[in-house]
Amino acid sequence: MIAREEAYHILTQVVVHKQYANLLLKNCKGDPVDMPLITRIVYGTLQHYRYLEYQWSDLVSKRPPEEIVVLINLSVYQRYMMDKIPPYAIINEAVSIAKKNLKGQYAGLVNAILRQVLTRHSRPIILENKAEQLAIETSHPVWLVHMWRKQLGDEVTEIICHKDNLTPPLYVRVNTLKSDMNEVMDTGLFTVSDENLGSLIADPKVVRHDIFTSGKVIIQDENSQRVCVFADVKPNEIVLDVCSAPGTKTVQLAAMMQNKGKILAVDIHPHRIKLVDQLVERSGATIISTLVADATNLPSDLKQEMFDTVLIDAPCSGLGVLRRKPDIKMTIQPADLDGIQKLQEAILHESSACVKVGGQLIYATCTINKKENQLQVSNFISTHPQFELIDQQQYLPHQSEGDGFYMAKLIRVS
Repeated sequence: MIAREEAYHILTQVVVHKQYANLLLKNCKGDPVDMPLITRIVYGTLQHYRYLEYQWSDLVSKRPPEEIVVLINLSVYQRYMMDKIPPYAIINEAVSIAKKNLKGQYAGLVNAILRQVLTRHSRPIILENKAEQLAIETSHPVWLVHMWRKQLGDEVTEIICHKDNLTPPLYVRVNTLKSDMNEVMDTGLFTVSDENLGSLIADPKVVRHDIFTSGKVIIQDENSQRVCVFADVKPNEIVLDVCSAPGTKTVQLAAMMQNKGKILAVDIHPHRIKLVDQLVERSGATIISTLVADATNLPSDLKQEMFDTVLIDAPCSGLGVLRRKPDIKMTIQPADLDGIQKLQEAILHESSACVKVGGQLIYATCTINKKENQLQVSNFISTHPQFELIDQQQYLPHQSEGDGFYMAKLIRVS
């Protein structure tokens, strides 16, 4: 009961008050023994939210308040997508939560809906509109399904939508400033994912092991690691990371540079820079300094064309990381993309002034949207002829177990 009630409180904060699930779970004060169950219910309910609501929406004439929708959905999730929980237990706990947290006024409604929906087979989804059907089946906004079908085609869109609801591996990178592959593999906590990249898949209990807490391995998605490999920085270079928090790519760059040279890590938020500072200290990197600054309005002393590499890990819609952040599916709107694209455009323009002639500008996102990726870079080149596009790569979730990432390399030629 305690675990499910805690999951309900977190889900309510996410769905009703637009908080971030990952941060709420990180700061959850629940019993550590309950955390796997709480985490599964929270993420599972968010991943399948539209589908879960579809399973009972035919039983009501008017949609209940969102706090009730949350409670019913997390109950239906336990019935259809978790094993060995009898319907009567789910119903009893949901009614108890309603009585305790919702002043009891909806307990009867919750009881009535769940008694019907939990004792019947799952409701099939058969719609003439195939985009709407896929959107409900996989709990994606229908506008997003339409956008991906237009950009990627029907088949790829369907695969990605279904894959977004799977649990991703926990990827880590060996921190070569403190350890090596042999020491890490000797723990028995890892399997090799990509030997050439040096990417490993970790047992989740690694977060309590000294190999992680000492900074010998860094949690980082496999395709996120590829961004720094794509940048191909060298020792003794001068590097600017303009959107650096939480710092995973920053410390990877330092390792690739063998802790030789200089890296300036910038972020607009002081509390985010603190995260970078903490990771830098844990990683053992000594060539990184940090600065609180706005990437759309950088200090003039940085815009002296002096950096060998400028990395823009740009703010984006996050459509490539929906497996890890399913709450994005519930909150993002088409209008949000327009604002994000304008922000990216401003950051690209401002950061380009920091690249020396012959230096490189690396632009990366963790989204799947051509307007934020290929078209954004194309538009930048059309207005900044002093840069040439050398290479660009798009990694889609259905092509690997990693997140969706885009990266482009531009060289300043004049």
